[in-house]
This record gives sequence, structure tokens and C-alpha cells, in this order.
Amino acid sequence: MSVLAACAGVSARAATVPVNVPVNVLALAEAEARALLQERAEQARWIAPQFELSALDATPGRRSDAPLACAQPVSVEPLETRFATRMKWAVICTDAKADASGWRREVVVKARVSAQVLVMADEVPAGQPIAAEQLRLERRDVSATTDAISDTEAVVGRTGRSALRTGQMLARRLLLAPVLVQRGQGVGIQAGHAGIVVTAPGEALEAGREGEVIRVRNTRSGKVIRARVIDAGLVEPQAMGASTSDQSRPARD
Repeated sequence: MSVLAACAGVSARAATVPVNVPVNVLALAEAEARALLQERAEQARWIAPQFELSALDATPGRRSDAPLACAQPVSVEPLETRFATRMKWAVICTDAKADASGWRREVVVKARVSAQVLVMADEVPAGQPIAAEQLRLERRDVSATTDAISDTEAVVGRTGRSALRTGQMLARRLLLAPVLVQRGQGVGIQAGHAGIVVTAPGEALEAGREGEVIRVRNTRSGKVIRARVIDAGLVEPQAMGASTSDQSRPARD
């Protein structure tokens, strides 16, 4: 039910509010929440995202609704932003005056996020590549679907992990990348160092999708290595990859 990443990377920042005037803590928290959701929507490349937000003062032990002022610009800090449907923010006044202790208010912001995203215009069995004409754009609630997709090119040619139904909203977790290497296929084993790239002939002992690690036999040396699929008919030794936590899988006979 999240909207992209959790609150990692979201830092506190001073709100641009004139000093010593009443502070609308709800509006400040809501503005920060809207900015965060807009940023996440841009990262997801959603088309025409829309946001509906509401804010509520949830300060523990709050006893007064009296207007608050601050002699310094207030700061707004994220406390919990993982779920768009319920985020929590702190609006803080750290007053520099010796005779003032400042104040802190906690605000819950609830959001509904919608966007033009891809849905299935037809049924597609599991394992069958998706064609462009089997897709359509519709406005859907994506508050709980952080990996919803608006980009047709990110879907065409992929297959569903299970059968896809007409009207079903597409999400990245539902899809598999195309198989780029077939078992028994001749492949190029590409290795590079210091700007020099060398390609050796090999044979795939397993089928693989982009990013997956499969067994490959070097047909010159006869050595069997584990290699990452990087393109159609092209692999690189696993040790050359950026991370061993990619879509690696156990070897199969």
C-alpha cells in the first residue's frame, strides 16, 4: 500500500513561513505530503497523476487548538511516509529565544492518488507476450499500487506471471521480462576491463531473462560458468555484475 519508496531520503526542511505569525500546521504538513507524492509519481512516470489529501492534528496529549506562532522558520519532518493512505509528519518550532521552549505538532495526512495507467483490454494467458493492442489507459486509484505502469513500452513483449484478465490494472510485480536466451542457444560471453571488451563463444545451459544468472559453457575452454543475461544472446560473467543479489537462481540440470 505504499507509494514507491519508504521515507528514506526524505529530510526535514524549513518551511517558508514568516516568523511570529500564526502557523497552519495542517497546511504545512499537507504541502510536504503533496510534494513527496508528486516526486514519487514522477519517478514512477505515471501519466496525469492527481492527489486528494486531508490532514488531521494527531499530536499526543494536545490540549489546545489555539493558533501557534514561532520566532524562527518552522521545520516539517517525515515520521512515517511509507503508505500514501496514512502518512505522519511533525511540524516543529525550535524557538531561539531564551524564554521560549518552542513547540511540536504531529499531523496525519491521508491521501488518495490516481493516474492514467495501463489496464488489460483483453485476456492474455500466462507465458504469452503482451501486445500493444491488448492494452489501454484508464484512470485508476494507485494509492496502494506503487508499481502501476503508464508506459506501454515497459509492458509490450513481457509476459504475465499468471493469466491477465480484461480490465486488470498492470503492475510491474505481475510481469516477467522476455526470455532473451534459450537453453542450448549459442551466446556471446562478454567480458571487459579497462575499456577493452572481449567476447567468447558459449552455449547456454539454461534459459534466461534479462538480469538472470544462468549456467553457460565456454565452447573454447569447455568451462561452465555462471553468467548474467544482458541482452538477446549475450551474457557476462556473474563476477562482472554490479551485484550478486540480482535475479540469480539455483542451477538446473
